Amino acid sequence: MLSDLLMWNKIGRIVTLLSERLDISPERALDIFYTSKTNERLHDPSTLLYTFGDLYIVDDIRFYSLHLRCIVHCINSSYSKYSLLKKASETSIYN
Repeated sequence: MLSDLLMWNKIGRIVTLLSERLDISPERALDIFYTSKTNERLHDPSTLLYTFGDLYIVDDIRFYSLHLRCIVHCINSSYSKYSLLKKASETSIYN
C-alpha cells in the first residue's frame, strides 16, 4: 500500500485529470472522486488499484459515472429491463 503522502499526491493528480477531461472545476472533480466507488477501491489494498496509472483510474471513474447516470435515467424514464441493458451497453466512456 502507498504511504499517505504518495496516496494524497496520486489523488491530486487523478482529480486534476478528471477536472480537465470533464471540463469541470477541480472542486466538482474532487466531489465526484470522493463519492465514487473507485475511491473506495483505490483505498482497498486488496484491489491493487493504487498500482494502476492515473489515466486508467480517471477512465474507471468516468465509466462508472456514465453507466450510473444511464441506469438512473432509464429507471426514471420507465424503460423496460431490456432497454436498460441495451442503453447501458451502448454508452461509451469516450463520449
